[in-house]
Amino acid sequence: MSLQVAGTKIRGPKGEYCTECEPLVEAKQQKAEEERREKARIFRAKNITEILSRSGVPKRYLPCSFDNFEGPRPKRCPSFIYGPPGVGKTHLAVAILREALIDKGQNHGKFVRTVDLFKEIRHSFDEQATDSEMAILRTYGQQIPLLVIDDMGAEKVTEWVLQTLYDLIDRRYVEELPTIITSNLSLEGLERHYGTHGNRLGSRILAMGGIYEITGRDRRISGK
Repeated sequence: MSLQVAGTKIRGPKGEYCTECEPLVEAKQQKAEEERREKARIFRAKNITEILSRSGVPKRYLPCSFDNFEGPRPKRCPSFIYGPPGVGKTHLAVAILREALIDKGQNHGKFVRTVDLFKEIRHSFDEQATDSEMAILRTYGQQIPLLVIDDMGAEKVTEWVLQTLYDLIDRRYVEELPTIITSNLSLEGLERHYGTHGNRLGSRILAMGGIYEITGRDRRISGK
């Protein structure tokens, strides 16, 4: 509601007050809003495990955070995290998602495995499906503020997969939506993996953020 001047008084959504009091009223309203946001943030932090689960994070990765991540924290949110199996790529991606959900809200981000993403889109071809292929692509490509796509390159490559993946990444690129991709392949390896669409995919992934490589032992085998 816009403020209306009535003589020496201002009528706003909270009632009337004098023009001299306007800065105090604005400061009070700002403080109340900051307190509301902080309470919401504290609530999300206390319930982050449930929020992560609803966002698609598998049970094994629900405890993942920066506190238990073995390695340096990236200076900025990377768009591509790669390295050999078991070095903590998904752990890092979930840690970033955790912070974003606490700070920005429980609907700010989503986690999806690449193979599950294509299964969901293929399911839209069934007669009983409630969502169309285009609706799913709009959701993942244009409506989710932060999307984690896990284990890219593990799916079977077909012409349909190539075109669908390019469509999704291009939508997020043009909408300037943060995207985190994890892969066992380097960006160059991913480009080779996707053949005719590889260079265009790699170019957009690189333009959306930095590349972060994780090296080391396979923690699944070592038990750490």
